Amino acid sequence: MARIAIGLPSGGLGHVSQALALARALPEHEILFLRGGEREALRSEGFEVAAIPTMRTHYRGHSIDTLRTGWEGTRNLFVAGRRTKKVVSILRDFGPDLVLTSYEPYTPLAAGRLGIPCIGIDNQRAITEGRYDAVGLIPWWRGAFAIPYLLWFRTPEYLAFNSFAVSEVRDRAKARAFRPLLAPEVLDLSPRKGDHVVAYQTTATSRALLKTLERLDVPCH
Repeated sequence: MARIAIGLPSGGLGHVSQALALARALPEHEILFLRGGEREALRSEGFEVAAIPTMRTHYRGHSIDTLRTGWEGTRNLFVAGRRTKKVVSILRDFGPDLVLTSYEPYTPLAAGRLGIPCIGIDNQRAITEGRYDAVGLIPWWRGAFAIPYLLWFRTPEYLAFNSFAVSEVRDRAKARAFRPLLAPEVLDLSPRKGDHVVAYQTTATSRALLKTLERLDVPCH
């Protein structure tokens, strides 16, 4: 049995669902989640969860608030050292054999200070580590929001990203692509002919979504 620590950011339900699917697939190992946001969903599954300070992605009008999120990243340049020490303390007490991070910035830093192997499992790496044909360019100023990450944060030594259409990997010595781990609730579904609605909500900004779906007379997933 190994001890595995999994760092999760404060927002993004997709990070939680992916990490839960992974943890469920490793019942023989001891798992500790490090979570900056809501933790009840993880605890209700029987997992230990440690609260950590972390960065937030802010939303407005069902989309990312770039100004507030950019300011959050800049502000964290001045508190990242203190926050990393907190995560170092938690990891030292738990004594993991491996650290996983799903786009949580401080767990790779803490793992590096303690000499613990760290793997990044966030699916954003499919874009940066996979090979794709360019489909367009973003405005140059949007890249400025990445400066705080480039100045401070540490990329995990290894990357394992998921994609339904597994792309070619740029550097196979550093990264691996795997098919998404699906939750039991998804695997238990049976295919049926007819109309269906598939909805994905990454945050709780759209509070009326569930009530709207409940009023539909077709299966909603």
